[in-house]
Amino acid sequence: MNIVSPYPIWYFIFCVILGAILAFLLYRKDKKLSEFSKLTKAVLFGLRFLCISVLAAMLLSPLLKYFNKTVEKPIIIIAQDNSASMKMAADSAFVKVNLQQQLASIKSKLEEKYRVESYLFDESIITDKESPNFNGKITDFDVLFESIEQRFVNRNVGGLLLVSDGIYNQGNSPVYSTQSLEFPIFTVGVGDTNKYVDVQLRNLRNNRLAFLGNEFPVQLDIKTQKFKSKGLKLSVFRKGKLITSKQVSGLKTNGVSTQQFKFKADVVGKQQYTVVVESVEGERNTLNNRINFYIDVLDGRQKVLLLGMSPHPDLGALKAAINSNENYELTSSIYSEYTKSFDKFDLVILHQSANSKLVSIDQKMKKLLATSKPLMLFGGGWKNIELLKDISGKSGGRNIVNEVQAEVNESFNMFTVDNDIRKLKNFPPLTTEANQVVKSNGNQTLLTQKIGSVQTAYPLLSFYEFQDVKMGRFTGEGIWKWRMAGYQEFGNHDLFNRFVGKVVQYMAVKSDRSFFRVNTINELYENETINFSAQLFNPSYELVNDADVNLELKNQDDERFTFTMNRSEETYQLNIPSLEPSTYSYNATTSFQGKKYSEKGVFTVKELRLEAMNTEANHELLYQLAKRTNGEMLNLNDLSTFSELIENRDDVSSVSYMNEEVQDIINLKWIFYLLIALLSIEWFIRKRGGAY
Repeated sequence: MNIVSPYPIWYFIFCVILGAILAFLLYRKDKKLSEFSKLTKAVLFGLRFLCISVLAAMLLSPLLKYFNKTVEKPIIIIAQDNSASMKMAADSAFVKVNLQQQLASIKSKLEEKYRVESYLFDESIITDKESPNFNGKITDFDVLFESIEQRFVNRNVGGLLLVSDGIYNQGNSPVYSTQSLEFPIFTVGVGDTNKYVDVQLRNLRNNRLAFLGNEFPVQLDIKTQKFKSKGLKLSVFRKGKLITSKQVSGLKTNGVSTQQFKFKADVVGKQQYTVVVESVEGERNTLNNRINFYIDVLDGRQKVLLLGMSPHPDLGALKAAINSNENYELTSSIYSEYTKSFDKFDLVILHQSANSKLVSIDQKMKKLLATSKPLMLFGGGWKNIELLKDISGKSGGRNIVNEVQAEVNESFNMFTVDNDIRKLKNFPPLTTEANQVVKSNGNQTLLTQKIGSVQTAYPLLSFYEFQDVKMGRFTGEGIWKWRMAGYQEFGNHDLFNRFVGKVVQYMAVKSDRSFFRVNTINELYENETINFSAQLFNPSYELVNDADVNLELKNQDDERFTFTMNRSEETYQLNIPSLEPSTYSYNATTSFQGKKYSEKGVFTVKELRLEAMNTEANHELLYQLAKRTNGEMLNLNDLSTFSELIENRDDVSSVSYMNEEVQDIINLKWIFYLLIALLSIEWFIRKRGGAY
């Protein structure tokens, strides 16, 4: 223990001198002390000297530096698998009752010498405050090991007792997840490792969308194990009614067979289908004999009209990209040859090159503009049409063209800009009219022009609201080069198709001018929380949340659930955890300024059956975890000896730490009490001798 100060140590000599001087001046000629003996005067002098010296020393902010020794007991962590597969084996009764009793006994013994931390884990990790229910939908060892590593970093962890069946269905291999752990893992394997007869439906593949009246394909795999039957019956149901069935033959004893179906989309809305394969003799796990899938049947595709002023390779590139998306129904034609109505289309795309200009507006263009349909302009030459000048630019003299490349405007927020769109800057340059000055409208410009090495603010791709009509403008010509460049670099046209698809999707969707809007996700799994958000606008389209918003859910069985949405700043929010698998319809209602508003929609909660897909315990994995971390794998019969096993290990012991600590002496209470005592004794002696 040392006393240190931010000032030189010899400064304390002045504190002593100051105490001596003041005490001397006080008691040298004090006539009240004339009758006191020399010894009494010396005692009073000493008391005052000590008090003043200590007070003066406190002004130098002295510090007390010392070492504090702490001893940390080893931490033993008990982690138990809480996933559903733990109760699907033959020893499930033992796991639910006897195993819990054994673990409680082990914990009690360990707590006598060690600090014990208990956890349950499935897709997340939770403190073991309650008994496990084995209802977890997912097993993820990554979550367990990462959480333990973060919680106990630089702590004296003696070991981890891991109780599991070794089955995992999410995350990386647990063997690799333990590479950074610095303590042994002791594993206890439960469940059944034997292989039994099993027929499993897996890897179902289907389109999420289908259109009314069309057929849609469905493909799935049948995995067989120790299968000896000649064939199986495979059936498909919708809302409990049989849609189709077929006999499947030629299945392998151990292997995978792929089956295909085609169904007709004859009902609008979200549809749930269930595929069921009959069980066979000796099959223990029949939970994986069925699988659900969902199809959203739409009443029709969005209709897009593509018109070119003259034949051009850009038209072919745009046509191929739009046709690659089944959500769109494309009609294409040369502008002069098109004689039908524009009313049925959700988006009209016009293209012309600088060499074939529509120099003045005609009757056909007037009819198109009168429909207020979203309009997308590609290419040059539109600036001479008076009604389109505001978005197309104004003539600046001679026709001069520039070669430009695309640069993404990072502040654009009309839709998500992903990495694919950013790759466009590396694609071949397009040609634009240099004398065409197009208005830039801030964050509504997605792509700007880069001329050589010079980055400009001139828009290459922009979006506008023009006379209450949604309009877009792509000033470049030669976009077919981008499609070819994408294929050359990636071997497919996916990048170009996604880019055009985003533009068409944004332009074709109808602008929402309603005063009440509700948003949520269309599909989620039963272990996920569904989030609703709502917006309410006043007549000036300002966000308000003065009124209550009620939301009613209804599942396929006509069960109803009511909620009141929470106000959050200027909007509304509602989070509903863990709904049962079903297709739900919702109806959100509110009243504001005497008017009633409602928003309806549908979403699907999908069943999560990962735990039922495989119930064969993987004790080999548990053995590898123990061996890799210098631990041991225990049998259930040896579990009671775990506490003795820990005690006999040399690497599980308490750790002592020497911590250097510094404390202000002025904060020590005994200093205060010392000063009070010195002054009190001095006062008492003087008072008793009649000096006061």
